[in-house]
Amino acid sequence: YYGTQKACRPLHIQMSLNSQHKVDIINTTLKEYRNLKVGVTVYDKVGKKIRSSQHKVGQVAANVLTSVTQLEDIKGLPDFYWVKLVLTTNSGKLLDDNVYWLNQKEWDGKVLANLPVSSVNVSVKNFTKKANHYEGRLIVKNPGQYLAAAIALTLRDAKTDAAVRPAYFDDGYFYLMPGESKEIRFQVDCKEGVDKLLLRVDGYNVESKDILLNK
Repeated sequence: YYGTQKACRPLHIQMSLNSQHKVDIINTTLKEYRNLKVGVTVYDKVGKKIRSSQHKVGQVAANVLTSVTQLEDIKGLPDFYWVKLVLTTNSGKLLDDNVYWLNQKEWDGKVLANLPVSSVNVSVKNFTKKANHYEGRLIVKNPGQYLAAAIALTLRDAKTDAAVRPAYFDDGYFYLMPGESKEIRFQVDCKEGVDKLLLRVDGYNVESKDILLNK
């Protein structure tokens, strides 16, 4: 079985792991990129690192798929494992990260159902009100020993618990391996009748928590 964290987005450069276990860069922009780095890390089912590799890519042409590498020694890996792909510039600027899971036996769903519970820490930075919207950034960190799967971010009315939309996050659905953190920028329109905003953070195996943004 083969799965992916998020679908391909238009006008974006991102990593891909296909069904033949080949790692590719998909560049749907009209921009050429040079001197990129690709990190490929394999984890067991609870997020313990098994192995990692780094690959340099000299050129990624505009609007094409560029092959990078292929996962090797698949038979030597566990029946179920995670693969994290990270794409950065030569100076270290993050362009994309993506997490995939692969299962080498007949799929029954028990591996994901039995993931140990994880908890994340969330820090809110620079939350401000503009003329017609709120904006800010979040630092989400996984301090535990297990991965935090499918972390979801939503904004809600603190009084009614209704979802406040539209809300825009850099990434509102992501994975964090043990010790990892991620910075997320967000923006939401000011809504009439919504006095206080609540950020809800939860996930597949993540303890849900609510954070009041404007106290």
